[in-house]
Amino acid sequence: GTLPPGPAAFLEGGAPSSLQSGAAEDACTSRTTMNPTPPGTLFLLAADHRESLRRALVAVAPGSEPDLRAAKHLIWEGLQTAAATRPAEGLGILVDEETGAEVARAARAAGLVLAMPVERSDQRVFSFEHGDNFGAHLERFGPDLAKVLVRWNPDDVPALKAEQAGPLRQLSDWRQPRRLPLLFDLLVPPTPG
Repeated sequence: GTLPPGPAAFLEGGAPSSLQSGAAEDACTSRTTMNPTPPGTLFLLAADHRESLRRALVAVAPGSEPDLRAAKHLIWEGLQTAAATRPAEGLGILVDEETGAEVARAARAAGLVLAMPVERSDQRVFSFEHGDNFGAHLERFGPDLAKVLVRWNPDDVPALKAEQAGPLRQLSDWRQPRRLPLLFDLLVPPTPG
């Protein structure tokens, strides 16, 4: 399959025709500044939850601060078990830097696909977790994919769309010369009714 276009393609009204010809895959395979492009089929274990995981763990054990790093290590152990039972091609993890940096480094060392989020956790409007330094944070880990979660409803007010479009364009412009594929996670919040 072909890789998804960057957010700018969606913001401008659709995917570029180069995706239909497979040129996006060809371009990504020649990437030199980051890790090689992951295979077309991915099996990613999502472990990039931060605020929602914190709330869920506090609900289970009220009165205690959850150890999210330990939770990410438990998830990592599960992925390692899975990796031992199947070919590793396309197998990987989506993990955040805040509570999963050690897991990200271990996944990279194990040769598994590494995807890392760039968005600030649990926000209605997309913004970067590390502000304008998002690129430096990604480059420290050399992920195979950058992941962005965006809440976008076609009925959102134009000002809200414009507020999100700027950082999305910034991300797209940053990743294109690096040929870093983007995992675009779109949530469509319901329209108040």
